[in-house]
Amino acid sequence: MSWQRKILSTGASVGDPGPLPEHLVGLEAETLADLPAALSPDTLAQLELEDTGFVWVDDPPPAPPPVRTLARIDFMRRFTTPEQIAIQSSANPVVKNFLFMLGIVSQVELDDADTVAGVGYLEQQTLIAAGRAAQILG
Repeated sequence: MSWQRKILSTGASVGDPGPLPEHLVGLEAETLADLPAALSPDTLAQLELEDTGFVWVDDPPPAPPPVRTLARIDFMRRFTTPEQIAIQSSANPVVKNFLFMLGIVSQVELDDADTVAGVGYLEQQTLIAAGRAAQILG
């Protein structure tokens, strides 16, 4: 839960939303919204909260994780030459489809479900060694 400090006379926000100062924790939201109406002028001066209120604000949603992309050539460079040859030589239709799909994009999203499944399938088919899928996608 975040609180935004406000200057009551102007409505201006002070700083970024954040936790409530410790000495105000436990006060009701109505009291926090208009501290001068609830606290003595001496208390407000001592706390440096004259003309101040605090309003509850929703925390912003977490930012989505960045999309990890590579140019197709850089993605393919993550495979060793023997792996590249084994993959290209495969007659497996799933492998051929994976290569086809890679061939029609300019950027490969490392976390895309199709990319993860495709590289995992290459590992299942022993076209790349055990553990290599995690390395290639990492």
